[in-house]
Amino acid sequence: MKKRLEANEKLRRRIVVAQLQTLERGLRALDIVASSQHRLSIAQLAKELGVHRTIAYRIVHTLQTAGYIHSDISEGLHLGKAIPALFGAVSDELPPSTQAILDELSSRTLATSAIVFADGNDCVALRVAAQNDGPVQVSYRLGRRHSITQGASGIALYSLRAPHPDDPEPVLEARRTGYAYSCGAIQQGASGVFVPIAELNMAVGVVAMHALDPEAVLPALRGARERLIRS
Repeated sequence: MKKRLEANEKLRRRIVVAQLQTLERGLRALDIVASSQHRLSIAQLAKELGVHRTIAYRIVHTLQTAGYIHSDISEGLHLGKAIPALFGAVSDELPPSTQAILDELSSRTLATSAIVFADGNDCVALRVAAQNDGPVQVSYRLGRRHSITQGASGIALYSLRAPHPDDPEPVLEARRTGYAYSCGAIQQGASGVFVPIAELNMAVGVVAMHALDPEAVLPALRGARERLIRS
């Protein structure tokens, strides 16, 4: 009886370890898909995870069933429709007119507009509006994540933090000018301009696959920021 109980306990522990490993891999898969600059195939995801393609397929199937990842043979992997619900608590801090404001901002600037927030040392896209009439499209997706030290969006958020002697020059420049600009920092050929929103602890901006002129888009950005604050 004692040996049987010990064997059952060992089996239970192995099952728990396996379940935790599966959970960890699933979370890593979500992070990899969200952070990727292009849509990955299952084979590419398997390489990033360091697992066999069969295991990666199972992970994707589980996440796709739950709605967290969508798998398309021609377009690759991207975040699924269940992802917005994960941002519900943060989205509740935004005014109801947020999406309309972003849509108008995209229309005025002929660029993809977005609102981002800081999750620790990461910059995460909370709301996105694509401009379908622009010459070239940039892929800036909901849930897109990158370091807060990179890109105009990250630098704009970084500038909201308390000043520190080791703050990088782009952050100091953003504090002086009231906006952050970058080109090729996150995606080759893409440029972005973001303005911080201290009242919401977020930033709003535009991204395009061509060189943006900050002075040309700043009036629209500042107008969008004021509308978000007043709403």
